[in-house]
Amino acid sequence: GDANPPEPPYSIVGAKLDGISPGFQMKDRQGRLYFIKPDPYEAPEIATAADVVGTRFFHALGYNTPENYIVLIDRQEITVAKEGTTNGENGKPRPMTNRDVEKVIWKLPRTKDGKYRFVASRAVDGDAIGPFRYQGTRSDDPNDLVPHEHRRELRGLHVFCAWLNHTDAKS
Repeated sequence: GDANPPEPPYSIVGAKLDGISPGFQMKDRQGRLYFIKPDPYEAPEIATAADVVGTRFFHALGYNTPENYIVLIDRQEITVAKEGTTNGENGKPRPMTNRDVEKVIWKLPRTKDGKYRFVASRAVDGDAIGPFRYQGTRSDDPNDLVPHEHRRELRGLHVFCAWLNHTDAKS
């Protein structure tokens, strides 16, 4: 998580506006895609710090992890891309607006210089092939021969997640 920190200006291309952790998909100046989310409103700096520290902990143990960065973003550095979308009330994609961004950030705490704090996870290159499963094997991967419940690195992952109180380690 040190090689590719996002660089302003930022262009929001997608959003998850509901739920406990609203967030955005944004591209930076170089066109790199990041998933960003703020801290919960009532606990500034806690979740973003835990995310970055936890990622580095798991990387040090040998696990593949995303590149996570803490970013401080000035509102003037954010625009909504023409292709930006979010889900409407009917669950169908709709064009995103600046109002959608404001709905998320209006009550976020700010730094002394007026910036917003987010954790930015750089998107992994390639196409997603679906969520990981903790049981069985992947039928579409001929190299996946050992049932996941018998893999040592996954049994160890449970221990490390418990030690860090990482309760969100799901497929």
